[in-house]
Amino acid sequence: MDMFSPASCRQMRYVDDVISRIGRMFPDMSIELFRPNGTSAVLLVTLGKVLKAIVVMRSLFIDRTIVRGFHENIYSEDGKLDIWSKSNYQAFQKHVLGNVGT
Repeated sequence: MDMFSPASCRQMRYVDDVISRIGRMFPDMSIELFRPNGTSAVLLVTLGKVLKAIVVMRSLFIDRTIVRGFHENIYSEDGKLDIWSKSNYQAFQKHVLGNVGT
């Protein structure tokens, strides 16, 4: 028996399709899609030999973004993507807050 509802499966396929299209639009950027918790997408985006970003998605909304230098480790000791550690580079440690007062 499938553990996801038909609506969840359609939504996951739609997100997968959108991410695939974005990847084709930017050939210098690679996007790997993971679903470690089932439905939520986690993207590993690599931009040339400059940076790697982990993007945690909730449907098509970005929930969290972690940017690290290209040569920095992006995996935790247990082999999973490390979404909590900060980059060693100050330029990638900036926090962007939008609409904080609303």
